[in-house]
Order: sequence, then C-alpha cells, then structure tokens
Amino acid sequence: MENCVQFRLFSKNIAVPIILLAVLIFSPFPAFAQDVPSGDTTPPESPSFDTASTLNYEDVWLQFMSAIKANNKEKAKKVLESLHTIQYRKGDNNIPTYSYALLQISKDLENNGDTTNAEYIILKAIEFSPDKPIVYFAMANHLWHNSPTKIFTIINYYAQGIGHSLADTAIFTTLIANLLLMVLITLLVSFTLFSLILAVKYIPLAANDLKVFFDWDIPVWFFILFNLFLLVVFASLDLGVIWLIIFLNIALFVYYSKTERYIAAAFYILLVFSPVLVNNTATMMLSSHQQSVDEMISVIEDPYSERVEKELVVWSITNPDDIDVIFTLGLLNKKLGHLSDAEKYYLEVISLDGNHYQALNNLGNIYFILRNYDMAEKYYLRALDIHPDSAEVNFNLYTLNLMKDDFDIYKAEEYRVRADELAPQRISDFTDKEPVGSKETYTYMDRVNRIVMDHYISESILLGRILSSPDAKKLSSSIWSDLMKGISFRLTSGLSILILALSFLIATFKTRYVFSKACKYCGEPFLLKSLTHMDKRDSCNRCFSVFIRREGVDPKTKADLRMKVERKNSIVKIILRIVNLVLPGFGTIYRGDTIKGFIFMLLYLFTVVNILYLDGIVVYPTHATGFPFIHNFFIFFVLLIIVYIISQRDFFISERST
Repeated sequence: MENCVQFRLFSKNIAVPIILLAVLIFSPFPAFAQDVPSGDTTPPESPSFDTASTLNYEDVWLQFMSAIKANNKEKAKKVLESLHTIQYRKGDNNIPTYSYALLQISKDLENNGDTTNAEYIILKAIEFSPDKPIVYFAMANHLWHNSPTKIFTIINYYAQGIGHSLADTAIFTTLIANLLLMVLITLLVSFTLFSLILAVKYIPLAANDLKVFFDWDIPVWFFILFNLFLLVVFASLDLGVIWLIIFLNIALFVYYSKTERYIAAAFYILLVFSPVLVNNTATMMLSSHQQSVDEMISVIEDPYSERVEKELVVWSITNPDDIDVIFTLGLLNKKLGHLSDAEKYYLEVISLDGNHYQALNNLGNIYFILRNYDMAEKYYLRALDIHPDSAEVNFNLYTLNLMKDDFDIYKAEEYRVRADELAPQRISDFTDKEPVGSKETYTYMDRVNRIVMDHYISESILLGRILSSPDAKKLSSSIWSDLMKGISFRLTSGLSILILALSFLIATFKTRYVFSKACKYCGEPFLLKSLTHMDKRDSCNRCFSVFIRREGVDPKTKADLRMKVERKNSIVKIILRIVNLVLPGFGTIYRGDTIKGFIFMLLYLFTVVNILYLDGIVVYPTHATGFPFIHNFFIFFVLLIIVYIISQRDFFISERST
C-alpha cells in the first residue's frame, strides 16, 4: 500500500554503504578491535590524512572499508573516529546509514567467530546512532547469543531499544495505530461472539414465546433453524459482522440480564465514537511524505539528504504558507552552514508569523555565528519576550553575554540558571557536546552547530500534522468498509444512537410483559402467566413441584424427572467444557457470570489477534526497528497461555461449586 508508513530505518541513502560493503563480500574481516572507549563526549581528533573542513562521510567510509580489507586495524579505528568527528562537526544526532552498515559488518564478523570485534562494531554503531532502536536490539541479540549470563546488560539494551522506539514519532504513531486497530478488531470479534453466545442461550426462549403467541404447534428447533437461516442470508449479502450483532441484540434484547444489556449498550456507545477512532488510526498509518513529516523528522535527527531537501522545497513551493516546512528548511541550511539561505527561510517564517519565537531564536543564532552580536541579542530578546520559558533562548543569551567583548558575567549567570531550571536535561545534553578549547580555536562548524542552541519542530506539531492528514478520509473509509460492511462511515454514529434508544425501549417491555425463562433445573423454557410475587421464580412447574415443593407428585415420576434432568445437565456440562476449551469465557458467560467471562474472552482474543497480525495490519514497526520477531511472538504467546490457564481454571472451579 502506497499510503503506508515507510520507516526511515532502511530508506535514506542506504545504497552507498551497502554498495561499499559488497566490495568485501569475498574478503574475510580481519580483527581490529581495541579497548572500548569510555563515555567521553569530547570531540575526537581528526586523523592526519584529513582536516575537519574537508571531511566527507562517503570518502571516510571508503577509507574505512579499504583499511579493513588491508587488515590495517589501527587505521580502521582512526577512520571510525574520523567518522564520529564529521558527525560531531555537522551536528548530526544520528548517521543511521553507516550504523546499519556497521551492523551488517558485525554479523559477518560474528559468523566468522570474531565476537570481540563484532561487539566493538556494534558499540560504534550505537555511538553513531544513539537514537535508533535497532542498534540497541542488535547489541542485545549479540549478547544473548554470545554472553547469555549478562542477563541484566541484555535487559538494559532491550529497554533502551524499546524506549527509543517509543520516542520515535513515526514508530510510536504506527504502534498506536496498530494497537487501536487490534483493539477495534478484538472488540468487534468479542461482541460478535458474545452475541452468538447469548443467541445460543436465548433463542429457545424466543422460539417458545413465538410458539405461545401464535399458538403454533411447531417445535422449538424449527425457530432455531429459522434464525440460523437469517444469519446465512446476512452472510450471503456480505453485510458484515455489525449487522449480525445488531440483528441478534435487537431480536433477543428483552431476554438479556441487566449486565448483558449494559455490555451490549457499551458496544453501541463504542460505535458512536468509532468513526473518529478509525479516522485517527488511519491518519497515523498514512505515508508521512504526504505532509513532509518524515522529512522534517529526518532534518532533526539525521544527516543531510539531497532527496529530503528536494521534497521539502517542492512542498514549500506548492504550500507557500506551511510555516513548519519553511522553518525546517531553515534548520537544514543552518545545519549545513548555509547561513544566507537559512536566514532567508527564517525571515520568511517571521513574515508569516511575527510571534514565531523558535524562528526568532534560530535567526539570532545565525547572527551569532556571523559575530553580529547586536543583531543576535535583538532577536533573542524578542523571542524571550514572546516565550520567557524557553530554555534554548535563555541558554543562548548566556552564551552571548560570555562572547561579547563587554561581557557581563553576572547577567550571563542569571540566564544560565534560568535555562537549567527550565530544562536541566536538555541543557546538560547540549553542554556535554560543547567543543573543547577557547573561542579562538573553534572551527566554523563548531560555531554553526555546537555553541548556541537551535529550536526544533516539537513532537506535538509533528503528531498534529500526522493526525490532520487530508488523505485520511480515503484510507479510513477503506478500513471501515472492510470491517463494517453495509453501514456507511458517515451514518454509523446516528445508527448507533438509534439502536441504543431502541434497546432502551425494548428493555422496558420486560417490566410490563411476561416472557419465557429457562428453568434452572431442566433448562427447558417456561412461560409464567403473570408477574405476581409468587410467580417470580426460576423453575418450571414440573421442576418446582419435584425439586422445591416435593409433594403431590408420584415417586416414579419424580425419579424419572430427576434422571432426565441429570442426564441433560451432564450433556450440557460436557458441551460447555468442550466449547470453553476452544473459546475461554464461553461457559462462564453462558452460566451467567457475564462480566468475568467477557473479560476472559476479550483478553484471549486480543492475544490471538496480535499473534495473527504479528507484523501488523499495515506496517508494524517492531520488526523494522530490529526487535526480534520470535521475541515478539513469545511475548504474546506467553500472555495467551496465562489468560487461557486462568480462564479455564476459573471455569472448572465455578463448575464444581454449582
């Protein structure tokens, strides 16, 4: 499906390192591991064969591959550090293209028995892409296969991978979208089965009432067959499960207990809001290229991509008032050191929205880099007036006051204290990456990316763009037509409210008219003639005389009736056991413990649905992030077994107590 989310993990500039890796297909990987570096965050020194101003990702990667092939482990190590230098200078949070290539190299090393170097390579991949979950899952897998005793370390890497997966907007929204669809499908299946269970329970009563009302001498099984025939008709018309549920609930609503009516009403209340639920779910599964969300995230997290810039430029031409995209183009150009272009984009944003404090702050950064400190201060102060709680602006004013010739140390410290109060972790993370040395030794790229703090597009804005996609209606209607055939997307809420009102009206009939009940002893339907206090009982006349009054009945008749009741009850028990083994919760609901049985069935079906759609209905991100498929299956399978055992145990315990 073209409109499915295409994750960035394997789609951006991946061809270059993969092609370079092909050079080594027929060459063994030599050992070049060194001691794993500590958590030092200072920028590594550039190797002698390149300077900071001439370093290029692709050129350095070629040098790295050549060093490996030549078995020059010292040079290979230096080149990897050089790659980190480029990342540092350019301000790229992640360089996933090369991290994923390193993971492939690590697999080859591990297959050749060189586990030490394989682990070293994965650690470098983590260093190059600290925000990408796949590198953490790769390390957890590596340790699981080679050092299974390091269980806490393995769990820690898995936890970090899951944490970064949830922090990724594209992955998180797709996870939520799949979860909502799984819940929706589970609820639809659960309510369908719930209605079928109640149909099995109450159709004999309805058949008995029809037989009495029309005075037809027709057996009950005929009415049961007639209802089954109607269900076949619905299925043949391809109307979907929703019509089946409506038909069964309306036809039998008068026989439902209070709890059963509440659950049925809850289903229709869910249907009232389901169009909004499906619409938002659909938007989260749409391709973010329709809104340039994916490209915007890329600019924040990853290195420069010509494709990304072109798509953003095209989008800005066709959507000239899209401030978020124009702002992102300013971020991209500033990150590359193209300050005049960045200035142009930021000024355009400010012309569209004079209170855009993020653009004001970032424009101040442009002038700071150009050493025009007066202009920088002007825009910083404008941004601070609009949003005084911006940690970035306060930190930049702190830095500015230290850089000016007539610097004010006390004023600077006030801004720094304020910044630390507003976002201590953000400030700490940034200062940990500050360049080393005096301001005279700072390189141009240091000043561009490592001295002052830029504002980025917030997660709430990105999520809002995803949820407001103009293409949502088409996809959501498609999903709706598959799940709820026969009911239009637009009319569902109104129909649900109508059914709720009709159900309430039918429920009032139970207080005014007499309907059949099922005898608690023999299970046969019986009809009381009035609603007097004496006749509000749960047994038919025969069983009432035999099992309650115990008088006025021939002993042989009593013995025969008892034998028939016991034989029938034993058959019903066997049937309920068999069906409950296949569908946990069935027997519990049938016996009248509705809430407990429905919860068991709901949990069981949710785990089954997740196993059936383990890779997702549209795109499921856990596999793409590197989370092992078998582990994902194992999690839901264990949950399935736990729910199954608990539900079966509860069923058999309750059976013995009755």
